[in-house]
Amino acid sequence: TNWTVIYGPQGFDPQTGGTSIQTSINALIINPLDDGTIYDVYIYADCNPTLQSDALVGTFETLPNCADPTGLAGATAVDSIFTSWNWVGNTGYNISEFAMEYGPTGYTSGGTYVTGIDTINTTDTLFDATLMSGGLYDVYIQAICL
Repeated sequence: TNWTVIYGPQGFDPQTGGTSIQTSINALIINPLDDGTIYDVYIYADCNPTLQSDALVGTFETLPNCADPTGLAGATAVDSIFTSWNWVGNTGYNISEFAMEYGPTGYTSGGTYVTGIDTINTTDTLFDATLMSGGLYDVYIQAICL
């Protein structure tokens, strides 16, 4: 089956506007998109050259372009991880908080997740009774933007 995908800002008319993509696969990456924007998408099955299905209609919202922290440094002590990082925000996207995820070195996503880290300072001390001094941990810091 071939597909026609038409997308545009929320409320657009797919008969007269939007961006149209024809594809023969059932997965599609759409870009470039504007940050923090709500889009409507219409997906049609192209059954033959003269017949097209009714649209499957959906809506999605892109996330804000929140800058990534850089220069992460850390150390451990009994029951503590000490971290510091650099962060410069993108104009127009205010940060609400930082989040941290950590786990033993080599873990995949799904470690311990902590939110509400101070947005003024780019250092944090995390206390966890299960941490070992000199232990090796993977630590990820994420900026959460509005």
